[in-house]
Amino acid sequence: RPTIGVNAAASRFGDLLEARGEPFVELPLWPTIATGGGWVARYRDQHDDDFPDPHAFDSGPTAALRFSDQIPLHLHDWEWGFAFGGSASFFSEKYGGDRELNEYFAFVEGSLNFLGEDWLLWARSIFEKKVGRRFLEDEFLRVASAVRGAETLEGIELFGATLELRFPLWRDLMWKPFEAFGLGEWLILKDLRGFVFGDLGRIASEVGSLVDESWWAWSTGAGLRLDFSFMLWPLVNQRVPMRIEFEEYNGFVPDPV
Repeated sequence: RPTIGVNAAASRFGDLLEARGEPFVELPLWPTIATGGGWVARYRDQHDDDFPDPHAFDSGPTAALRFSDQIPLHLHDWEWGFAFGGSASFFSEKYGGDRELNEYFAFVEGSLNFLGEDWLLWARSIFEKKVGRRFLEDEFLRVASAVRGAETLEGIELFGATLELRFPLWRDLMWKPFEAFGLGEWLILKDLRGFVFGDLGRIASEVGSLVDESWWAWSTGAGLRLDFSFMLWPLVNQRVPMRIEFEEYNGFVPDPV
């Protein structure tokens, strides 16, 4: 059955302020495929102490698709499976906006439980692109969103790929700090797990329809994951993972284009 609704949000990223609203329709085609469409109206304001704040109002249609046959093992973990999807938004003056701007996003990911419980191999790749002539300063894509620890390289086209191995260290720690007050099941530190990862990313800027310059960045690292389990029987049983990461950023090189 289709779902009809409206999203409204206000946010801030750096010096960029945004308010947006979006009426939408979601239509599941099969248990593994969902599609959706809507209309985005958003106002963005770039705060500037020395000059009048540049701003833009965008209006236009958006569409999205997602396929997933992933089977959950824990929150944010998939025992195995494959997923892909993407979205596209088309803002234009003829739709009531201030500028011509197209935004594209696509992803593909997969996971495999290959050595028993909690031994997970997870991979994900993303692609983002903005097509337009006028951008606010904090609207540019950042390679750091795809490569952990990367320097601030910006552009309007981004590719990122991640490979991560997750493994158990200590299961069922069973920390119950409020047991003396009769709330022994309220908070449990369930599992301690580790992971190692490698990230690769490419960021590019363009002049017209030609790539002006592009850069590759990569990093490797490891981390710990603490799985907290919040319980208030019989109402709530929620697992909340907390990650601590240590990465080594290995620099960036220009792409010979």
